[in-house]
Amino acid sequence: MKKITKKVVKKAKTKAERRVEILKDVLKQLKLERYKATSGTYVDLSNSLTNLLEIDDETGDYTEDSRQIDAKECLLKDKGQCTVCAKGSIFLSLVRKENKVKLIELQDDDIREVRSNALFGEANMDLIEAVFEGWYYKRVGYCQTYSAYSEDAVFCENIYNFYTKYSTSTNRLVAIVKNCIENGGIFKP
Repeated sequence: MKKITKKVVKKAKTKAERRVEILKDVLKQLKLERYKATSGTYVDLSNSLTNLLEIDDETGDYTEDSRQIDAKECLLKDKGQCTVCAKGSIFLSLVRKENKVKLIELQDDDIREVRSNALFGEANMDLIEAVFEGWYYKRVGYCQTYSAYSEDAVFCENIYNFYTKYSTSTNRLVAIVKNCIENGGIFKP
């Protein structure tokens, strides 16, 4: 008698499930101190990653071998510390979990924005970054231009309160990420 085997079909993850998985990786990397949350820095790779990129002495540009290094593979092996902002931490964890990106591309603003925004949404990523950096209340007069009772003023006040509640970049990033996890990857101050 012939043995019948069943083919198991994996259900594709939803965008919310993918976002939460990536955000959980951000928390893990922060806990392992592989990410150092820092305002004003998108991604500053660890020394061990940076050292993989060789520069051609004649042209002063990166060698072809350097351009072909798989970023995901390097990030998974690297034990060094990368300095990141909120957007940078999400992008690196996105690469760690699912994207095929060359190491050289981690320095490219367009690649980072397109890939992160495709999954998390541009407005959501901008809000996450604004709260992490404190942009909403640091801009002179930004919040004062709204009527005290308008929705925009309440929104701005919520962001201000969120930002000032966490005194360090790391604590603030952890709080932002936990908020996003609770909301399927969407930040709700």
